[in-house]
Amino acid sequence: MTWRRAKKGIVYIGEYSYFKGVGFLIGQSNKYKLLSFYDSPDKAIESLSNDNPDFIIMEVDFLFNDGLGSIRRIRELYNCLPILVLTSNFKKEIIAEAFCLGATGFISKSGSNVTGLIHSLEKLEREGFVVSGDVARGFIELIRDSKLETTPIFNN
Repeated sequence: MTWRRAKKGIVYIGEYSYFKGVGFLIGQSNKYKLLSFYDSPDKAIESLSNDNPDFIIMEVDFLFNDGLGSIRRIRELYNCLPILVLTSNFKKEIIAEAFCLGATGFISKSGSNVTGLIHSLEKLEREGFVVSGDVARGFIELIRDSKLETTPIFNN
């Protein structure tokens, strides 16, 4: 008898038009399965205890709801549940706020990153944190733009 490891369950919160591609990618994976899709963070939060996911993939570009506020609410209810944020909005403040509220990953919705979604989930599972290059660049800019008092580490 061959032992098979169960697939990790994912709840997706976002727009249906984008979900179709993400859902297809997850469906092709032998490591992950899609448990539920919600077009509203409120509906998802109400159902998370029934879905019992291993990961949440969530868009924060909601026109109809506060995606960042939803991260806070999910984190308050499910402290250890990894939340992978998808976005096309690279405002530095949004990136920083998402991490402060409890996001554990933040990747671009651009095509190259969506095809790497499974890789991002694997990295999130393995390392507990993942960001795409676009997001990392925005975060570095935010740090550079800050008015932090610094002491030189190296004296020239």
